[in-house]
Amino acid sequence: MAAVGSARAYPTVGSSYANTAPHYRRSLRRMGLTATVTLFATMLLTVYLMPFGYMVVTSFKDRDQIVASATGPVLPVEPRTVDVGGRQVPVYRVPLDGEVRELALVRPGRRESVFVDPADPAGAEVTWEGAWRTLKPAYVFAPRTGNFAEVWRGIDFPRLLFNTAFIAFTGMVGTVVSCVMVAYAFARFPLPFKGALFLVLIATIVLPKQVLLVPTYAFFHAIGWTGTWLPLIVPHFFANAYNVFLLRQYFMQLPPSSTRRR
Repeated sequence: MAAVGSARAYPTVGSSYANTAPHYRRSLRRMGLTATVTLFATMLLTVYLMPFGYMVVTSFKDRDQIVASATGPVLPVEPRTVDVGGRQVPVYRVPLDGEVRELALVRPGRRESVFVDPADPAGAEVTWEGAWRTLKPAYVFAPRTGNFAEVWRGIDFPRLLFNTAFIAFTGMVGTVVSCVMVAYAFARFPLPFKGALFLVLIATIVLPKQVLLVPTYAFFHAIGWTGTWLPLIVPHFFANAYNVFLLRQYFMQLPPSSTRRR
């Protein structure tokens, strides 16, 4: 008797049919999108953190290392030297017999130079043919950790930290208090010419700071505030247009308070 239906071959998990299933394609698409976003975010983060990393590396350098880093290594390093016969001689990376060795230059020459092994300065000399000025110097990692102690001793760092914290705190308090009061008045009080006044306030946002720099200094000098903390603190107690605009928009979204009659 003939079979009613023929046997059907179902695809296995490892077959090409299973690999092209819709859920498999979606998984690949999500994985590719996640990898692309992660790669882009990592590259963007690296670009933003490069100045901070360079600042940290530079803090461990002295003046000569900072100047040399313009054309040399970025890390805090210095050329390696070794004592040979009571004098300090530089160490170079010399190609010999298919490999690069670090050797100390004892007698430089135009066409050939004489080197010795830094580990055994009294040992056999090595003659190398070529211009020694074309060789790259050998470096050793030499961070200057004393920079931080020198800065701490050179300036009154606690005093500078207190000045910064005090000015920042008082400026923050002045900005919050003044901007909240002005923004609430523009949002709630029926002031005369309120629209025109608010428009004038917002128009000050487009004024460049460079335009106001000289007049502001002239004003502070005229009232005798130069050389004091007052120009750094007092202006924060007069609301700025940007914060007033943001707070006003927020206050306008809040329902007005209702009063009950007894």
